[in-house]
Amino acid sequence: KDYCLAAGRQAAATNTGAFVWADASGVNAGSWGSNTVLFRASGGVRFESATPGAANHRVEWKPGDAAWQFSSDRALKEKLELVQADVVLEKVAALPVYEWNFRGSERRHIGVMAQDFHALFPLEGAEETLLDSADLHGVTIAAIRALREALEAERARADRLEKRVKQLERWLCAP
Repeated sequence: KDYCLAAGRQAAATNTGAFVWADASGVNAGSWGSNTVLFRASGGVRFESATPGAANHRVEWKPGDAAWQFSSDRALKEKLELVQADVVLEKVAALPVYEWNFRGSERRHIGVMAQDFHALFPLEGAEETLLDSADLHGVTIAAIRALREALEAERARADRLEKRVKQLERWLCAP
């Protein structure tokens, strides 16, 4: 086919504009459509940065993983500041969540718009039209933490009220 490339053992790029990389595992690896990329790497896939003077980051998927994993080692980070979970929760409550599809695709999604997210969580260096999954995870965890704290406070309040009701019932029912 035109404008295609296949490399590795039993790799076949049979569609226009396809790129196929196959490892040495001896299993057929073929393109699955025009203008697509397929990597067969039975040991996993990793992308790494190696920026001089900066922390080296990586994103990887290995057999058995359910999703991509990304660098989050404390040793790679600096200027750590705890967030106020209750403030994050308030911002999440104000964050519009939409059901939508990308132009030209019928597949539906649920999520937020990058611009809305960045308006509420203005993180230095973030690109206005992109979302970082680490930021989404962090906001989610902080909001869950705030909800747990609020739930614990309400449970404590309910326990106090229940004790007070029992005291009043004993008082009202006393001979």
